[in-house]
Amino acid sequence: MKVFVSGFFNRGQQNEYVELEAASKCSLEGLMLMRYLYGKDYLPIQSETRVFLFPDINLRKGNLVRVYTFHHAGKKKEKDETLGKTVYNFSWNLDRTIWEGKNVEAQVMKLGNAMGLAPSDATSDSVRQSDEHRAALLDSDSLFANLAIGAIDGRVNIIGEDGKAKPLEITGVPPKVKEAISEGDYYKAYTLMLAESSR
Repeated sequence: MKVFVSGFFNRGQQNEYVELEAASKCSLEGLMLMRYLYGKDYLPIQSETRVFLFPDINLRKGNLVRVYTFHHAGKKKEKDETLGKTVYNFSWNLDRTIWEGKNVEAQVMKLGNAMGLAPSDATSDSVRQSDEHRAALLDSDSLFANLAIGAIDGRVNIIGEDGKAKPLEITGVPPKVKEAISEGDYYKAYTLMLAESSR
């Protein structure tokens, strides 16, 4: 993955955002920013999952991408004079903050590949991460299973650049997984989906 999560800023405030950085020349096309909130069972709370689908924008090494939770009225592309870097700004256009508190995780992923950052202390504002904290490799099968369950259950939408939610559809899901979801047994659905995706 050529884009990594570099920090969270202004958590819990109107101007909160998550920042990504390009590790090398690349395109944002096909990349998604996933926001997960984990429950007591260490599984994502599907109704709290948020997805931002990036448009096709080419980045150079060191370019920053900031995804604001609320509407950001500033320029889409600007120069951060303090950092000396080009910044691309996007708005998620959500109606509440999503990055404060514990058990929150951001992931940048493509289907089949994933990389994310799970902050050890999400209660305070992050500084830009050092190399050893930038990202942790995540199991793509596990991510796909979580995403599929939320999509089947109708609670995961992709938020497009226009700010409108678009339903995410997963096809070819085993009947046993759908049955487990309809019964509200997400752990069973998760394990079944994980087993199916690893075949």
